[in-house]
Amino acid sequence: MRFRFSVKFLIVSSVVVILAVIGGLFAISAAGLVTHEQHEGYFGPAISSDKNQIWFFQRNSSGWAIGPGWEHFTPPARVYMQSDRLSLCYLDRASGKFETVLSWNSTPLQGRFLRNYRGRVLNILGTRIRIHADGKIEYAARLSIPTVPRSETWSVSGRWPTSAPLPAWKKQGTNLSGLSEPVVAGDLEVISLPGKENFPAGIVLLNHRDRTLSIPVRNQVYKELYPNGPDSETLFTSSRKKEIDRRDGMRRTHRELVERFQEKGMREGDALLAAGKEMARLGWWPTPKQIVATRIDSFPDGVTIFTIDPMEITVGLFPDLEKAMANPGKPTEQSGRYTRHRDYRTSERLNEFLMSDPERFGIRIDDTDYLVEIIPAKPPWR
Repeated sequence: MRFRFSVKFLIVSSVVVILAVIGGLFAISAAGLVTHEQHEGYFGPAISSDKNQIWFFQRNSSGWAIGPGWEHFTPPARVYMQSDRLSLCYLDRASGKFETVLSWNSTPLQGRFLRNYRGRVLNILGTRIRIHADGKIEYAARLSIPTVPRSETWSVSGRWPTSAPLPAWKKQGTNLSGLSEPVVAGDLEVISLPGKENFPAGIVLLNHRDRTLSIPVRNQVYKELYPNGPDSETLFTSSRKKEIDRRDGMRRTHRELVERFQEKGMREGDALLAAGKEMARLGWWPTPKQIVATRIDSFPDGVTIFTIDPMEITVGLFPDLEKAMANPGKPTEQSGRYTRHRDYRTSERLNEFLMSDPERFGIRIDDTDYLVEIIPAKPPWR
């Protein structure tokens, strides 16, 4: 009898423990302390110059996250990365065809235990795609794994199409400076649409001509996040088209100027210098501070006068003043601080004077007087 009671007690106790464990797991799950993360996102979109192809990276990842992971309030969540797949894809707008041209079935994150905060619990992916004029695609992707004492950085990069095998991930960084290019083609602009856990929910195509938008690529949570569609006013306000158009115009103008000066027989270095001055004159680049020297018979009242020994000019202490005096009335770029000389104090005194940001000053060399006016630097105005 006592044995039967012990068996029943053991069975009941086991059931209670199992139910308690199950209940605890349900409670933890309900509180969001244990979550199964599964996300798809679209990164680094670029649009071809003919407006027909939209290129992007697609990332499909899953993993388990344990812990609240609230940044600034709790430690990071513990994450086990189950799967992590990256693909280079494009959408043909004319046919609606979606094609994957390259695919990495796993990344260095897959199968690893990580520590990340919510909002980026499966790590942040950095990408860049560049569509060249010959139709070739240059791509790069980067993942960082927070570790102590320093983070691990993995990257993959290359060009498509190519006969070379699929490039492998390397334990090193890669340059991702700048946007994918081009992201603007005529009146069209492509941008990523924010999604869950730093996985963009779609790719937005903005039409700046008629102020409309479309979502040619979207994931399964798009409707949940944007039941009425994304706010068009917000997207057009955050557009970078104006900035990108200016940058492209500046690059094109500079390239054309260099070519024009080289056609006139200038060497590359001289052509670059001449193009830089012309870019400043046209308002694309900032105009540096300049000086204009004018020969005069007598100095106006209140002008600070510096007497310069001709030898100071000969040894090159004042190259900008020498050039300005040789070209009176023409603006000359100011050199900056003048070199000190052990036998003369003029450069030291002039440097100190220029720190007060004066509008003009006078110089006297032998019996010749010049009034030097300072033209302040100007920012680009285009």
